[in-house]
This record gives sequence, C-alpha cells and structure tokens, in this order.
Amino acid sequence: MLPMLQLSAPAKINLFLEVLGRRNDGYHELVTCMVPLAWADELHFIASPQLTLRCSDPLLPLDQNNLVLKAALALQHHTKTSLGAEIYLNKKIPSPAGLAGGSSDAATTLRGLNRLWQLNLSDAELMNLAATIGSDVPFFLAGSAAWCRGRGERVTPFQMGCKLSLLLVCPMVGLSTPAVYQTLQAPPLEVGLQQAMSETAMLQALRMQSPGAIAEALFNRLQPPAERCLPLLGELRQLFETARSQGLCLGSLMSGSGSSFFVVCRDQDETQRLVRWMVQTWEGGVQTNNMGTPESKPGPMERTLRLYITETM
Repeated sequence: MLPMLQLSAPAKINLFLEVLGRRNDGYHELVTCMVPLAWADELHFIASPQLTLRCSDPLLPLDQNNLVLKAALALQHHTKTSLGAEIYLNKKIPSPAGLAGGSSDAATTLRGLNRLWQLNLSDAELMNLAATIGSDVPFFLAGSAAWCRGRGERVTPFQMGCKLSLLLVCPMVGLSTPAVYQTLQAPPLEVGLQQAMSETAMLQALRMQSPGAIAEALFNRLQPPAERCLPLLGELRQLFETARSQGLCLGSLMSGSGSSFFVVCRDQDETQRLVRWMVQTWEGGVQTNNMGTPESKPGPMERTLRLYITETM
C-alpha cells in the first residue's frame, strides 16, 4: 500500500446540454458536451487503519452525504477491502454551482484510493462503480473532454483541439438541481421534445478548433428554467450579452443546472479587461478570488458574484 497521494479534482463546464425527455426511472435523458477545467479541488490521501474525511470548508458534511466518503465506502464494499485512509479535501470549487465539484471529488477519490490501496481495478470497473455514485462521476474518470449521454454515464472522450480562456462567474446563491428540472417540465422520453436542439453545430465548431465558433454554438436547455427559478441569472445573461456587444468576450452560458456562468474570452488579457468592466458595471458585490488583484467591491450576499479566471484543460 502506498503511504500517501495528492490529486487534483477539476471543475467542469457544459458547452452543450440538451434534455431529450424524462425517463421512467425518474432521471432525464441527456446529450451533453463536458470539458474539464484547470481550476480544481485538491485531495490528499494518507494510508490509515480507519477511513476518515476532513475538509477545508466547515459547511460541507463529513458523512456519506459527501460524495468523497460515499465513493470511498463504495470502493471498500466493491473490493471487500478493510484498508482505510485519511482523506483531506481542500475545497475550492463552490457548490452547488453546476460545476460538478462534488462529482469530480468522488471520481478522484475512486482513482486515488485505487492507487493508494493498490487494488488494480480497471478503468471499466471504475466507470461502472462511478455510475452508481452520481451521474457526472464517470465523466471525470475519462480525463478529457467528452460527450455524455443517458443520464451522463455513457461517456465518449475526445481531445479539445484548442484551449478556451474563461471567466467563471459564481453567484453566492446556488440552485437546486431537482427544482430546475421540475421547472423545465420535460416530456416523457417516449414522447420527446418537439424541437430538440441538435449537437451538430457544436461538433462542427469543435472540429474547427475555434473559440469563436464554439462560443457561437453554446447551448443549455436548463438555462431558461434556471432563470425562472433565480431571476438574477437573467440579469447575468443580459450583462454578458452587453459585454459581448462591446467586444469584451465571445459568448457566455450557464453551466449545468446552475447557478454559475462561464464567459469565453479571446485570451487572458481580455478576461482581465472583462473583470475590470464587471467591477464597474455590476450592481452588486464582486469578489475576485484567484487573480492577485484588489479589484473587488462589497455588496449584498444575494447579489455578490465570485469571479475566477481559468481555462479548459
């Protein structure tokens, strides 16, 4: 057994997300394009007789409601191992935000403990186990961008031909994923959407390896119902439409079921200009979290935005 291990658990964004319908098992049938980001949580694994979890965020649970411990216990049960570990989660990705930080932490836990405990489970075995923990967990085991189908567990990896310079915009107020899907009111899968959005435009944009073309093809079926659940998101959409019209970005979209947005910029310099513009323009608080810049301003919690500069992996 290895003595210790440290791994990163990246956030993700959805460049494309269509909901084809509601399945008989209560889940929704999806087609989505997910991309991992350079911005990540950190997980530390130390060999120990017992299985324990500590976290930098005191608000997160430390029982099976935390997907890290849920994944670790699932791996123990699946392999019938009695080995333990001290797990420390350095939490950087906000939740809930539509960035799948918890799912990424779970996938990284499966990968990390498989190595720490020298279990030698295959990628296929880990994928199958990941699907029992959460819909987004299998994606993070792919280690690259991927098209995901079903409820997210059918993963087809691909290599991004270009990197996207991004500004992540995370409201302090999160959204309930079940509430967003309930507001969507998707039809039964056997009925299907009357006009489902095709992924063809995004596939073509990805083949072009053009950030501008990718920004033009962004789509998220969950964004309109999320805006109805949290009107602040509609304000953000309008803000980024204004920024685009002023040449400050290429496009924007809400990620997953929200509440975070990502804004695609031409390069990191443009991202910095967008940050300065947002500090001046947004009628609320702004926190610049990983930029080494004092350009922040206070505001009421419900109108405060956390900004993070990052890029796709």
